[in-house]
Amino acid sequence: MNSRAVDHVETVLRSQGEESETKLIHVARNSLGDLRQRLDQQSHRFALVSVTQLTRDASARPNIPADLNRIKPPPKPPIFHGREDLVQTIVDLLLKDETCRVPLLGAGGIGKTALVTTILNDERVKKKFGENVFFLSCESLVSASGIILALASALGLQQDAGARQAVIHYFSSFKYVLLALDNFETTWDSDDRAEVEALLAELAAVSPQSLFVTMRGALRPAGVDWTDCILDTLDPLSLDAARRMWMRIAKKVDSKLDDLLRLLDGLPLAIMLMAQQGQVLSSSELLTAYTEERTSLLSQGAAGRLTSLEVSIELSLNSRTMQAEPNARKLLSVLCLLPDGIPMLQLNHMLPSMPHAGRSVRVLLHAALAVNKAGRISTLSPIREFMLQKYPPEDADVADTRAHFTGLPQLMDRLNGPKTEALDILLAEFGNMNTVFLHFWRDSPGPDAVEGLLEATLNLAQFSVLTGCGDCMLLLRTASISLDGTGNRQGAAQCLQSMGNALPVLKNRYSEAMEKLEEAKATFEAIGNRWGAAECTQRMGDVLRMQNRYEEAMEKLEEAKATFESIGNREGVAQCVRRMGDVLYMWSRYEEATEKFEEAKVAFQAIGSHGQVALCCKVLAEVFMAQHKTAQAQSLLHQAIDIFTSIGLLEEVHYCRSLWDELQGPRGLWAPARRLFRRLRGRPHS
Repeated sequence: MNSRAVDHVETVLRSQGEESETKLIHVARNSLGDLRQRLDQQSHRFALVSVTQLTRDASARPNIPADLNRIKPPPKPPIFHGREDLVQTIVDLLLKDETCRVPLLGAGGIGKTALVTTILNDERVKKKFGENVFFLSCESLVSASGIILALASALGLQQDAGARQAVIHYFSSFKYVLLALDNFETTWDSDDRAEVEALLAELAAVSPQSLFVTMRGALRPAGVDWTDCILDTLDPLSLDAARRMWMRIAKKVDSKLDDLLRLLDGLPLAIMLMAQQGQVLSSSELLTAYTEERTSLLSQGAAGRLTSLEVSIELSLNSRTMQAEPNARKLLSVLCLLPDGIPMLQLNHMLPSMPHAGRSVRVLLHAALAVNKAGRISTLSPIREFMLQKYPPEDADVADTRAHFTGLPQLMDRLNGPKTEALDILLAEFGNMNTVFLHFWRDSPGPDAVEGLLEATLNLAQFSVLTGCGDCMLLLRTASISLDGTGNRQGAAQCLQSMGNALPVLKNRYSEAMEKLEEAKATFEAIGNRWGAAECTQRMGDVLRMQNRYEEAMEKLEEAKATFESIGNREGVAQCVRRMGDVLYMWSRYEEATEKFEEAKVAFQAIGSHGQVALCCKVLAEVFMAQHKTAQAQSLLHQAIDIFTSIGLLEEVHYCRSLWDELQGPRGLWAPARRLFRRLRGRPHS
């Protein structure tokens, strides 16, 4: 949106032929973009200084620098056999000038991820693409927005409703770029499929970008012109490739090996699991055990045709190593709740009732049922699916896991100030928290667990808005349905309110946001919660402002202000007045905006909200800058910087200093920009 606005401005400038405005194109393109962003998202700059305030205003985003390690390709698998020709074919395509778009399809455990990581780590591919090779696991992502926000966060890009365009622009800026979306079926096979396919088509249309998706099944996502080198599902490994893979792991062979391998259907994950046991058992012994295990499972009423992977997992679970450590299976069941795994050092803290967790981890690693990636213990998706269906975690372990993850969002009250360890933890565990909370809501939590789970869910959703990390819409929707079904109308309304807060910020879905807020408001009014109803009305004013519907926005804010006054909520009144200033500022009614911001500043001073006082000073400075009132702007920036420094909001200090630098820039910049944007929007001069 910002880039289109700037392009439009340039067109208008050139059509006018005014020397001062033509110079503006060359001097201030970035400033125009910054101004447009500030006009559109002014309220998001109002950082808040407590969790209570954070949950009421989607504004203060912690400064999250790029972390490319989160989308760095995994290392090449140490054991890879049987698909060398396919690797060569795809690498040859990648080395050509034109882009390619490759779907890697097939059953769970067929080796899709191993294939794509082998390709991404090929020296010829690395030489061509350099550092511009990106790999995103989609296991914990349930929507198109989830993919975009995960990419934007890792790349250090804009993390709000403009994130999609920012990501596309980023990838478009390279001569060559390669993106792999792993376990894409999780995102694609969701209620958001149409939007997911639209995003995939948009990514595929980026001219310098080659694209991989790995996903279970045989259907390719629609909307992309897939390269026809491999459109079918991956074939199983040949007997020869399976034998070579076995030898690399088990290091021994006997006359029954081929008979055993034929039972494994050429499925790499099944072969790996069985070969791991082949280090201590002969092929003959394993063949007998495999046959007995399959017969036992069928006799227990296993539905449908048992796959070689299911039998192999069962055989691994019943191995002597696993049987010698009873907690190993229990730990595996818990790990299967966590798509992003868990740091090994956190296991004892997360599972205090499970003794010797470290020993259990070593057993799981030895049995190849878990993997260690940079100190995080996790398990593969096919194993997760099997275990959760057949061996869900025990109640005590579920309670421990719930307690651990519901406590993490409380770290939000440590996010103020410079980058903190709390921020790192929340970013690393976001996918796990989203998945775990969703699991618990679907499992109809008991009354004793609901309060803490609801608080954690709302805090996680707010963290998503603040950081642009992930997508909590499915979580909030599921929680709302669960709460409503048990008669908890207050909690259900809070979830709807949270959805209404997030939708306009992360997705530009204004109409849907208004619907959620109206529904939440009606529920709050029905149960006598006037505070909640007023907050919904206030947020509706914000959403209307974002759509440039200024008169309607002012009406909503006046309504919310009146309600807050009637219940004696001074902070709510001050917030409404400040938001009125936002509306008037965007409306270019600067004198009225100044009055509102001054009024809000006095109100915040009266209740001791120093952070909000500083924020009012900052935005007042911007209003004066827009009117070329440099002295007033400088004075207010000094005040804002002093307060922000004293309370540790260093990101706001940096922002104020950037405004100070703008004051030292070319004179005459702001008036032409204002005039052009009024023309762009069809606004009259004030």
